[in-house]
Amino acid sequence: MRSSCKKYLAVAISGIGLAAGVQSALAVEINDKLSIYGYGYQAYMRASDNAYLGADKEGDWSYSALAIVLAAKLDGKTRVWANLHNTVERTRIDWAFLDYQASANLTLRVGQVKMPVGLYNEIRDIKFLQMSTLLPALYQEAAGITEEAYRGVGLTYNHDVGAGRLSWDGYAGQVVPIESLANQKMRRMVGGRVTYNAPVDGLRFMATAYDSQVENTGINEKSSKKAWVLSADYKANNLDLKAEYAPMKFFGVKGKTYYAQAGYTLAEKWTPFIRYDYVTTDSAESGDPSHYQKVASLGVGYKFSDSVGFRLENHWNRGYALPVASGETVAGAGKNNWNMFAASINFIF
Repeated sequence: MRSSCKKYLAVAISGIGLAAGVQSALAVEINDKLSIYGYGYQAYMRASDNAYLGADKEGDWSYSALAIVLAAKLDGKTRVWANLHNTVERTRIDWAFLDYQASANLTLRVGQVKMPVGLYNEIRDIKFLQMSTLLPALYQEAAGITEEAYRGVGLTYNHDVGAGRLSWDGYAGQVVPIESLANQKMRRMVGGRVTYNAPVDGLRFMATAYDSQVENTGINEKSSKKAWVLSADYKANNLDLKAEYAPMKFFGVKGKTYYAQAGYTLAEKWTPFIRYDYVTTDSAESGDPSHYQKVASLGVGYKFSDSVGFRLENHWNRGYALPVASGETVAGAGKNNWNMFAASINFIF
């Protein structure tokens, strides 16, 4: 494929609000109406204690994924998008939807769509676009704060405000759980996000909120899962700074998480980073290491090319709320201080 045919993955999946800005020279154009893109990663992880994400003292290679994105142009305003996502546990349709460009400022969607929550949720599986192999706790499934996708309708509206720009995301339908849980049925969900791109190059702020109703069919009880996220992001001049704060309430239990992250790119290839995370899965038990986790992370990424990267990182943990929440470590039986090491190859095309 000629180099003049370079594409941006952000264009391929802009229908879910991504702004990747990463070139991909390998995208395959079947014709002027159909294109194929993709991404994936393969990681090795080892936990000194407290099994988590399949990793333990022996190390594990199962943290991996491969995804194919199909983009079909129906006409000048309408496109269909589909994502087939494969891991060692399952193969599933991550998202599949139709988007309609109603005007220069308004986009409408219907189908199964990644939820526009915070800075990372729409790209939580695309490791190439992230700073680290392990996302902040806010986006880890065990934390139970962010959902991955919804099935329903949504819109994005953009407009200028002075020298800045506002983007409004609204959506309604029901959450699509990664795994079906016994005795739980997803009911209605409504949410929204507002993004302000400041006049300062690379600076943006976000506020996200959603309310999802869940029914416990075993006891015929309904509860709302309420969460909101405040986000700040600055990325310019090789510096990448991010911070987010998110509380939630689910079946009467309150939790929260926050993190701050910084990275700096050297020679356009090396990106060392640091991050501090805090999460509690039950604020009423936040003094119990089974329900809180503090994480100091240090790592470095290296880009072999515009499509392939490598990362090494270590996460020093105090508390083990996430291993307990994932069901891989028994509450009260874990080790308070433990490390998690990760090395990964990630790619995009």
